Amino acid sequence: MSLIARHFEASGLPTLILGSASDILQSGKPPRAKFLDYPLGFESGRPFDAENQLAVVAEAIKGFDSMVAPGIDKLDFSWEEGWQMIAERNKNEIGADQRSPRDMTPRYQTERDRELAEDHG
Repeated sequence: MSLIARHFEASGLPTLILGSASDILQSGKPPRAKFLDYPLGFESGRPFDAENQLAVVAEAIKGFDSMVAPGIDKLDFSWEEGWQMIAERNKNEIGADQRSPRDMTPRYQTERDRELAEDHG
């Protein structure tokens, strides 16, 4: 998403990414992003909670006016129950996240992709 956002921004179209994976946002270097510290998959708010979802999205959209330089701003929302839900799910191995731990090592599909990414840094 960050690559697409940078392309659109270079063409004069403002973008804003709303994400819940800080490390991915940081490595993607989006022109404008809001970070929501909720578990992955809940980037636009708590499930079945329209009030929270509207509040999250409304606050994120303010970034179009308040963010004057590229960066990632943290939204001021918390959802401890969401993290507990994920921990319980993983403890019971029902729907547990089996992915490898994240790190900051870039991975590319082809050598050409790596070269292009490094050239546009």
